[in-house]
Amino acid sequence: MDLSNVTVAIVGAGPAGSSCAKKLSRMGISVDLYEKDKLGGLCLNYGCKYINALKEISDSIDRLNEVKGFNGQDKDKYKLNDFMSLETLNKKIDEVHSGIRRNSFEKLKKEGINVIYKRFEKEQEQNYDYVVYATGMEYPSIYEEIICNKYSDLVKLKELPEKMVVIGGGISASEISSVFSSLGTEVSTYVRSNILKRITDQDVRKYVLNHIINFNILKDENKTKELLNDENVYNLIAFGGTRPFSVNSNLRVRCDVENIYACGDAIGRSNTPISARQGAIVAINIHNDITKEPLVKLRPIPYMEVIRLKIPLGIIGTQTNDYREIKTGNVHGAYFEKYRGFNRVYFEDGKVVGGVTMGSPNEVAPYFLQYLKGSGDYSHFYNIFPTSDPFPPLLKEIDRKKDHN
Repeated sequence: MDLSNVTVAIVGAGPAGSSCAKKLSRMGISVDLYEKDKLGGLCLNYGCKYINALKEISDSIDRLNEVKGFNGQDKDKYKLNDFMSLETLNKKIDEVHSGIRRNSFEKLKKEGINVIYKRFEKEQEQNYDYVVYATGMEYPSIYEEIICNKYSDLVKLKELPEKMVVIGGGISASEISSVFSSLGTEVSTYVRSNILKRITDQDVRKYVLNHIINFNILKDENKTKELLNDENVYNLIAFGGTRPFSVNSNLRVRCDVENIYACGDAIGRSNTPISARQGAIVAINIHNDITKEPLVKLRPIPYMEVIRLKIPLGIIGTQTNDYREIKTGNVHGAYFEKYRGFNRVYFEDGKVVGGVTMGSPNEVAPYFLQYLKGSGDYSHFYNIFPTSDPFPPLLKEIDRKKDHN
């Protein structure tokens, strides 16, 4: 079947939209990719990649303070302003991101994708055979009738705030609070219930609160309102968001209109890899709809969250009361720390179902992904430097017992 006459408009050039556009174009389908702001979407320009960039600097400052023996509220601690202004740092970050955006644009062009820097209007839907909305979530800017800053406003800061109040208790709020605290801002984070609810293991929670979190946690709503109304305190909303579209398991927006899809924060918990996966699923379903093949569903996969605190924290799968604990060696974020954290592998009916790691989450992910899928063999694994990665020895022991049984 000739698919070159099929036209698709994709709204939003973030991870989901770009993934969908590439897959469709490779199928021979004509794609117009609309972006009203910058290529890369929230993740690259204002979200996870931007926070990663800030964290590289805050990590360096933390390490210098640790080697010097500074801690807590020590007045001699290094701060960002001892090295550069936040305006200079933001400009440096944007230089890197500009290069990434240029490279992304060239790759999209080579794929035959027509990138249009323009807002897509609803009435344009009738000009296309299919429309895919990959616009992500809509985030609030008002809290308790007070206008607040959002993620996208951080890149506009010219000076490091002396004080900051962050509203939210999830991963984004915690990461922003931790990074700016390390940079030298006095951060207070208002949390209505528990911070980082995904941490259900109370031992892990206690350790994180006592040794890893480096900002003030507020429970007092009146004190929070006072800070929000203080012109000398930078305020920031960093919680939730609403999905502009409701989708079914095929990521179709409406059952009565079969040519409208949505992806990227469209359903369930999401992050950049999952958003890209949603974009690929939508592309497959558009192809299958054209060729009269069955649509595919977005199947759940093990979800790993990496929380970029003073010491990075990784959470994957489920936390249970049946676990094995492994002490952390000298790892990133804790080499000179007195407290180096610990790691846990959780079991259910004798099977590995999840894990928590402090220090090197990205090294641990492959092991858990394999075990949660029921694959992986480490029975003959030899780790020459076990302090750098504590999990293989445990998995080796598990495999040996499995082989013995």
